[in-house]
Amino acid sequence: MGESSLVAQRASKSTQFFYGFGSISVGIKNNLLGSFLLIYYNQVLGMDAMTVSIAFFIALMIDAISDPLIGIWSDRTQTKYGRRHPFLYFSITLNLLTFIDGVIISFSIVNSSSIST
Repeated sequence: MGESSLVAQRASKSTQFFYGFGSISVGIKNNLLGSFLLIYYNQVLGMDAMTVSIAFFIALMIDAISDPLIGIWSDRTQTKYGRRHPFLYFSITLNLLTFIDGVIISFSIVNSSSIST
């Protein structure tokens, strides 16, 4: 068998534009959510802004380290379901459990505060 060579092709300007345009909504969502959370923790919950900022910083640093590691892990994973599907199934389950836990905690906080007043 002969050697096959892969040649990278540069994306056209319109393709680059539309990929970037599609990312605008993600950027807006991330910026608004981050800003809202900082205001919510500071103004509503009364936490110190520096404490909240440090917590955000730590979370982003963990994310910056874990994302490439999970990417390398998923690139090297070979299962009968494919490379990415086991990670997707796990994340769906984890997100569902986190959502349910968050809703249960939110309702218990709301109910306990309405009973005591």
